Amino acid sequence: MEARPLRVLSEDEYLTIEESNGALSDYVNGEAFECAGASEAHNLVVTNLAGRLSALLAERPCVVLSSQQRIATVATRAFHHPDLTVVCGAIERHPKDRNTITNPTLVVEVLSPSTADYDRGAKFDHYRSMASLGEVLFVAPEARTIEQRRRLPSGEWVVRWFSEGSIELAAIGATLEVHVAFTKLELLG
Repeated sequence: MEARPLRVLSEDEYLTIEESNGALSDYVNGEAFECAGASEAHNLVVTNLAGRLSALLAERPCVVLSSQQRIATVATRAFHHPDLTVVCGAIERHPKDRNTITNPTLVVEVLSPSTADYDRGAKFDHYRSMASLGEVLFVAPEARTIEQRRRLPSGEWVVRWFSEGSIELAAIGATLEVHVAFTKLELLG
């Protein structure tokens, strides 16, 4: 999804505006960035992954949430709408907004050409400030690849790339088959 800057505003103003108008936007350093629409391929990959992750976690105390769910990186005072957010265990909420989660376990970002660099760079810097976050998946529909970033017990992050096979998702205790993300993409033309 492409992000367009809106205007400079306080955290409270951002939360009030987003709640009142229903539009999704990320908030970083006093600026809100409207999240533009996504491609059919983007939406299909998100749907594929949401379905599979929900099935994998059906018997566990975890929830899989869509991009409508806002998360906050409290340490960096930023708010984001990842394509998918997984929370295992009790949900922790932002002190100013009970609709904002502060303890994701896994985050999934489906990349678009216009935002891939930001997602992998500055946005990931915000994400990794959350102690609860164990893994981030960056999914590239065009290349049909998944980049996994996993936090080690030492706090370091390791990066692995997959175009086939399975990905061990240690943070949620599950294994994801790579091909699932890209199922039926060929039907979109």
